[in-house]
Amino acid sequence: MNMICFDLEGVLVPEIWIAFSEVSGIPELRRTTRDEPDYNRDSRHQLRVAAAVGPYDEARIEALVNAGVDSMAIDIDGTR
Repeated sequence: MNMICFDLEGVLVPEIWIAFSEVSGIPELRRTTRDEPDYNRDSRHQLRVAAAVGPYDEARIEALVNAGVDSMAIDIDGTR
């Protein structure tokens, strides 16, 4: 399972990725969902799945990993 962590505030603006693509020399970072018709499918053409878990949801985390979840977000706020 791959994990990516980033600050959601202002990061998902396409212009930032275009500039980062130019600076880093990674042209693939310029691609958007308009350029990628199956952006929500993996290499086996299955839908990608994400789930939110609490930091102490060990049984849920294990079940999600065993089921092949693509990514998890850990909610450390504690208000859920």
